[in-house]
Amino acid sequence: WRRAFNTLPPGRFEAAAAYDSSRGQVLVHGGCNGPALGDFWSYATTSPAAAIGFGTGCSGSAGVPKLAPGPHSLPWLGGSFATRLTNSPNNASVAWLLGTSRTTWASRALPMPLASIGMPGCSLLASPDVIQAGSSQNGSSSWSLPVPANPWLDGQHLYIQAFAIDPSANALGITSSNALDARIGTK
Repeated sequence: WRRAFNTLPPGRFEAAAAYDSSRGQVLVHGGCNGPALGDFWSYATTSPAAAIGFGTGCSGSAGVPKLAPGPHSLPWLGGSFATRLTNSPNNASVAWLLGTSRTTWASRALPMPLASIGMPGCSLLASPDVIQAGSSQNGSSSWSLPVPANPWLDGQHLYIQAFAIDPSANALGITSSNALDARIGTK
């Protein structure tokens, strides 16, 4: 129950309860513990995880690649954060970039336009501190990132972007997705 207040709701029966998925919290209202109760309580973490898209990808042979969190997946400490890339070429090699910044990389400002290397309309949106190889099947690809149960990571942000080999997309033959800002949370 609202952990910041260090209080608990009084015991009760016949209360109404629901889960608010848009806010990630359990809501409880009313009930009885002798007299009827008209109070309202919410239970939620004080450090929620989040995954929010930013920037745009560039058009390729299958459209603009789109990066999104996997179904019901958020970056929680001690869990695994799944991402999914769609609109990529079928059976293409994919590179997942994981970084700690969305503003700078190697003393350069992000986003960094990539037209000068043959990728017009494409940008580097996240620092490529770690690169993971993968492949797409039927125009999509998934990558799951284990999140260590280290309390220091609570509230930290990671940035993820995907690139796919697409020979007909541009002179370099690579297309890029939007990026994700993944805030690590504690349940």
